[in-house]
Amino acid sequence: MVITTPATPCPTLCSRRGILFLFTCLNCGFLDILSIMIKTKIYENGLRFVHQYIKDSKTVGMSISVQCGAVDEPPQLSGISHFMEHMSSGKSTNTRSALQLSIEVDEHGIHANAYTSSENTAYFAECLNEEFDKMAEILADQFFNSAYLEQEITLERNVIMAEIKRDENDHQRRIVSDSLEMFFAGSPLGNSLIGTNKTVGAIARQDLLDYRREHYIAPKIIISVAGGIKYDAALELTEQLFVKQLPQTPQKPVLKPKQLLRTEAPKKELNITEASTQDYYLIAYPGLNRAAKERYALSLFSIIFGGTPSSRLFSEVRIKNGLVYNIFSDNIMYAHDGAFIICFDSVPKDGNKALRIIASEIEKAKTGGITEAELAKAKTIAASSLVFSSVKIMQRALANSNALMYLGKVISLEDQIKNYMTVTKQEVNNVAVRIFDDNKKFFARLGKSLRVGPAAPANEATSLVKPLT
Repeated sequence: MVITTPATPCPTLCSRRGILFLFTCLNCGFLDILSIMIKTKIYENGLRFVHQYIKDSKTVGMSISVQCGAVDEPPQLSGISHFMEHMSSGKSTNTRSALQLSIEVDEHGIHANAYTSSENTAYFAECLNEEFDKMAEILADQFFNSAYLEQEITLERNVIMAEIKRDENDHQRRIVSDSLEMFFAGSPLGNSLIGTNKTVGAIARQDLLDYRREHYIAPKIIISVAGGIKYDAALELTEQLFVKQLPQTPQKPVLKPKQLLRTEAPKKELNITEASTQDYYLIAYPGLNRAAKERYALSLFSIIFGGTPSSRLFSEVRIKNGLVYNIFSDNIMYAHDGAFIICFDSVPKDGNKALRIIASEIEKAKTGGITEAELAKAKTIAASSLVFSSVKIMQRALANSNALMYLGKVISLEDQIKNYMTVTKQEVNNVAVRIFDDNKKFFARLGKSLRVGPAAPANEATSLVKPLT
């Protein structure tokens, strides 16, 4: 089955008095690269293929996304998705040594990488159009023919353990990862992405082979190609290198990651005592899932509240009061759940001052809402960010794959911009009130102790645990 999204006239953006207007221009030279055709194909065995031809692009990106990640791991194998990613990218295959693979990748000017998330694992690469056949063959060789040599497994285990230690020493990274594990406690979304020294140390070759056999199956795989290679050429190579290598048993694709139910109530707080000259803070509230209709309103609110240097949080806490170097808010969205987070770090004596300002800004957002001017600015930022990312070929291939995985379809750039443009001020205000529910708030801090400053009263130290109530 092939589904086609027709090419649309080139969307051109024009800012007038802070409001973004969208109009079409059939002969516009500025964004001709976005005059495209998106096609998707679902094979009988459940594998999905998505292709986006981008006119005049000199490069092409290809990704292989597998719908499995940390949420699929049993506790004793925590980190195996990430371990699998390491062993299936840049390691020896049955036809090439790791060194030979690296040499070929460099000789053909291929830029390759991979990532593991809670819900999916992706392998991807970008190259000049004329090198597409070679790039696709190398990706397929790594994906299907990785040798999982015992010596390389041992070496890579050491690399991952060094990565675990690095993350522990990166306080900003640690408070985010530890907080999300605690915030989603009782749900597989709380599983660690990287695992622990104990679990990674115990993962054996057979564990990797068994995990691959269970999860690296056609109904969970999406192949995405975007760039200057036309549909027929990309489809032919995909069928030759990928589709034919998988069992042809008829199956339906796994349309989105499975629903994950909590087995315990969410935690309220996390305090990490760590030697540090800075204190690191994270405040989290339940957010929205990737398919929620209010997700566009929440994204705009996040931009207004803490997404840019002119946002409310950055303006009040950094610019006007000089209490932090950086402060931001962000949306973290999964298939069936999400989190809205606020992060900052400060010297110990300024932590409570920053928390009071944040509490005040949250209350203002709930009771006073946003302004039309703020909404117009946020729409301009959102739309321009979409356009900027759309001309990055590898990002386009990955975005199409993720859309197909989580939404079941690829939403055109024009429709995404329209979805932002039609959000009303009331919709943004409603989502802010919904998000900032004090009964569901989570608070985390990493620092030397609970005390803020050398002479903080007991009630101020205690207020770190529940700073916004």
